[in-house]
Amino acid sequence: MLNVCDSPYRLTISSSGGQLQTRYGVPDRIAFASGSHTYYINPNRAIVSVCYAQPNLAFDSSSNGMGLNVDGSTWVANKGYKVLSASNSGNYNEASSVTSNNFPSTGSHGLFFYLLLKNITPAQVLAANGNEVRAEEGGNVSLTLSTENTPRWQYRNYNNSGALGNAEPSLKITLKGPRYNSSNKSFTPVTFKLYADSSKTKLLYEFKIMRWYIAQPSVNYRGTGNGSNAQTQVSNYCASFGSGYRIPDVNDYTNANASRYGWRGGIPGRAENSVRVGLPVRQLSYQESSTKWQGGLFNEWGCIVNNFNAVDLESIRCSGYPGSDWDIYIGYWIRSVGVNAVDSHRNGKGLGVHSAFGFPYSYDFHDYRAVNRAVCVTP
Repeated sequence: MLNVCDSPYRLTISSSGGQLQTRYGVPDRIAFASGSHTYYINPNRAIVSVCYAQPNLAFDSSSNGMGLNVDGSTWVANKGYKVLSASNSGNYNEASSVTSNNFPSTGSHGLFFYLLLKNITPAQVLAANGNEVRAEEGGNVSLTLSTENTPRWQYRNYNNSGALGNAEPSLKITLKGPRYNSSNKSFTPVTFKLYADSSKTKLLYEFKIMRWYIAQPSVNYRGTGNGSNAQTQVSNYCASFGSGYRIPDVNDYTNANASRYGWRGGIPGRAENSVRVGLPVRQLSYQESSTKWQGGLFNEWGCIVNNFNAVDLESIRCSGYPGSDWDIYIGYWIRSVGVNAVDSHRNGKGLGVHSAFGFPYSYDFHDYRAVNRAVCVTP
């Protein structure tokens, strides 16, 4: 089946030359030379479509600098997630669900992404939906829509730096919802639908946010010993929100493995680098069981920070998400601890997550100098 997003298709018909002969006619044969002709085919221009959903393109296989293949099945370099269907199944059970749901399934205030469209302009979508979209179920999470060219996502890894993607006309979608200073932090999973027409009969793009994250900027939770003191402080802070907020597990952040620090609960068999640290696969999250998600914020959204020059103890950088509350690279507290770590002295140590590369680490791997923030997630 032809896809409007992959058009135009090119068809080349070639001949090596020869002779054409008929039973009748004078003359009854003619010779022809070799040649070729190329045709360009466009599917029905009346079909409007979202071709890609583009969050931060850093980091993927082309930009991580570690030689690791981290592109998911629908991830396209310099574009983002290829959209396979306008509709969202809403079923997140098992790994196969990553191709039947649309980005994103996780959210946090101030994060944004872009829709790359075909046969409809961003201005037309904005006119059909308005500049604010509420969830189908109601609630206090909403979308702000605007028309804007996609950015060139700046990045710096251990080895080099550059920019990803191309400036293309797009529809920008910004998430608005509960923050650390909101009086009402309640959240339940919510579905959003965008339409190609003002009568709301032609579905253009649908997604469902299953988990909501609140980052607390500017406040550091410094661990001592195995880090459990700070983990308890963050846990109590999250519990004070009510609405089921909790300190995240590793799988609420990432689908990566990092056996160096004692974490092997990511996607089974995914590669690690020479020091036994892996990176998240750029794909949607899914539920491995009724109590465990495989993946979360960083495998979906990429490098998350609100300032390229935010606090970090390494050289990793990205342009990230200005306007969000994620204000550092290293790092954010996790409820989990290291188990059977390759570096055995990491066993039992509290884990954090690096918000640029999205891998878990022992909170003290920089000799306690790392800044560690609180994040809360629900449900």
